[in-house]
Amino acid sequence: MLTFKYQNLIKGKIVFDEKSRRDFDFLREQFKTENASTKFMKSYRFSVNPFTYVITPLGSYNIGITDELCKKCEELNIDYEIEEELLKLIKPSLNIDKILDVPNKKYQYRWYQKQLLEALLDNGRGVIISPTRSGKSLILAGLCHNIFQSYIQNKKQNILLLVPNINLVFQMAEDLEEYGLGEFYNIQMFTAKTMNKKGAKVKVDKFNIYIANSQYLLLHGDELPFIDVIICDEVHQQTKGSEISKIIKSVKISNKFGCTGTLPKSLVDKWNISGTFGPVLDEIEIQSLQEEGILANVKIYPIKFNHKVKENFKKIDPDELVGLTKEEIEDKKLEIYKKAYQKESIYLGTVESTNKKALNLCKKIIEEHPTWNALILFDFTEQGQQLFNLLDFENKHYVDGSVDVLDRKEIIKEMNAPEGGHITVAQSKTFAVGLTIKNIEVVCIMTNQSSPTKIIQSIGRGLRRVEKNTLIVLDFFHNYQYSEKHFFERTELYKQFYGLEFGKDYKVKEVII
Repeated sequence: MLTFKYQNLIKGKIVFDEKSRRDFDFLREQFKTENASTKFMKSYRFSVNPFTYVITPLGSYNIGITDELCKKCEELNIDYEIEEELLKLIKPSLNIDKILDVPNKKYQYRWYQKQLLEALLDNGRGVIISPTRSGKSLILAGLCHNIFQSYIQNKKQNILLLVPNINLVFQMAEDLEEYGLGEFYNIQMFTAKTMNKKGAKVKVDKFNIYIANSQYLLLHGDELPFIDVIICDEVHQQTKGSEISKIIKSVKISNKFGCTGTLPKSLVDKWNISGTFGPVLDEIEIQSLQEEGILANVKIYPIKFNHKVKENFKKIDPDELVGLTKEEIEDKKLEIYKKAYQKESIYLGTVESTNKKALNLCKKIIEEHPTWNALILFDFTEQGQQLFNLLDFENKHYVDGSVDVLDRKEIIKEMNAPEGGHITVAQSKTFAVGLTIKNIEVVCIMTNQSSPTKIIQSIGRGLRRVEKNTLIVLDFFHNYQYSEKHFFERTELYKQFYGLEFGKDYKVKEVII
């Protein structure tokens, strides 16, 4: 029999006798995945384990994944037991009998928001998945409010609400104030940009909500007082190996919550999230909210740029191989192949003729619908600046990581204005996550990627249903290896999240270049 034991507040341990060694090894093998760095390390003659394991050879693992391990034991008919002390930590319920609305009675939970909130409060840790634009900030406000209102039972008084970027620090604070929490609790914002070299004094009241971005936590996390509860918005960004993930994992408290619109593709990253925060408690699908008229429908228009003459990014100059050994030649080829994706992305992102055609199409749609707004998403700065300079449109905006947060807020304000008629050229990693923009009718994907979190979050900027019923998505790609490959990977996402099938619900329009 395998025994799941308490090791500390962040680690559990599987203990077994010699008779159960095979069961332990079998379970451990179910939670392994190929080590992505193996190929690279081998090319440089390093010895490296080809697999990444959730459970160490001695049985140690991140405590949040206990539930998943136990379910796998049941599936494999492996006998197991869980120590009482560990049980209390993997489901540290917050002892709340009745879910309270937020103080501002103007805001009431929709059925799915209440369902997700109940799951978080009942379990005391874990992750919820709810589509972008489904109102996750109201759920998080309700979570904070209910935790504080149960102070007599739980003694929780300091909540850290972690968001990915500086935009969301200010937006989350505004949302909590709008929901009425500012009248009852001390809400403080912390960003690395607002801190001086020595840091700032943290005001401590009985009930405190500290809203911080990841950069602040990395630089000044030790200046915060003891935290009772961690709530992580956009938890899909807590990937394995990231410094911010290591910090959150190391905090020795049991009440850790995460919410997101999508989980990352990588199994290692998914296991890292569940190991830190706990299992996925509930998931609301985009299609169910579209059917109820809560979120807008999505219409995909793929446009393929067919280049008659193509660049070869894997071409090898024979002169560079002269005098090299067989192993060195293989290393050289591997290096070139690795850089091919980056070279292709930079090249395709800055082809003036195709960028002009994409911009003209977007501009034409907005001119035909003067009250609409469009969001054009790009990957890297050089691409974005070229797009912005080529765009011949009066009400245009540009956003990348260098644009000040106050300027970004002003852009959002203009795009939310009822008169519309704005086009924003924005870097996907800066503008695609978690921002409340009510009026976006057109999203142009100019990125050479297929990441589920990035793509779905990007489209999610326009899913809020105000006056429109349908969001138009222009998906531009090229007849190059990675561009075409990533487009077809995106078609799988469109099917998974929106129920749209390639060839049936949308077809590719080709443009000869």
